Amino acid sequence: MVIDMLVQPMLYGEIYTPGDEPDGFGFWSREFGMGHMGPMDWDELQVEMDVCDVQKSVLMPLDVTTACGGHFGTNDQIAMLVAAHPDRLWGFASVDPQVSGAADELGRAFTELGAKGLCLHPAKQGFAPDDAVAEPLYELCERYNKPVVFHAGMSWEPGAELSR
Repeated sequence: MVIDMLVQPMLYGEIYTPGDEPDGFGFWSREFGMGHMGPMDWDELQVEMDVCDVQKSVLMPLDVTTACGGHFGTNDQIAMLVAAHPDRLWGFASVDPQVSGAADELGRAFTELGAKGLCLHPAKQGFAPDDAVAEPLYELCERYNKPVVFHAGMSWEPGAELSR
């Protein structure tokens, strides 16, 4: 089975919101450096997966509340996409470790939304992987036997500091 392990959900037409709201495409474009790309319908995304012989894509949202004031896909949006296309998609959750209630939201994502793991981007989220603020999240991942995926290395995204 071929699994595309780290798919950003920003171009999925089903969750696309125009405008500059914290979860809108204007925000995504400015904060993620996406340029002038636009939303894609599921049929287009599925064809791309088929052409590349990808059976599953793992959607990775990103909660950048503290650093940028929004999300690149919410946990609820990911769950909605996975529910609509369970044969092709798996979903991870993301929480901002610096936000009060992050552990509660992660627990909800695991127990109510079916998230398969946690996605963190320390450079973009503005924390170091060994910061104490992230410990409650790691403990939840251990309790629920869920993996943690870190974006790491060089980043082309605006505001993604490489050293912490």
